[in-house]
Amino acid sequence: MSDRMNQEFENAWHTLLDAIGEAQGTTSPGIMELEGLTVDQRLKVAEISALLSISNELSRLKVSKLQAR
Repeated sequence: MSDRMNQEFENAWHTLLDAIGEAQGTTSPGIMELEGLTVDQRLKVAEISALLSISNELSRLKVSKLQAR
């Protein structure tokens, strides 16, 4: 993964964790520390986590395809 893609991925995770922390009234929670969130909020975290994972995998596939050329 390129440095730019890696930084964007890290920024997205930090933004997600910051949002979880705000919803819980804490700072820097772990991704699995979802106590205090509503079911809808937990589902949204799961959705975003899945999208980030898919994005990360697609980026890796794109890089490996470009390197194969």
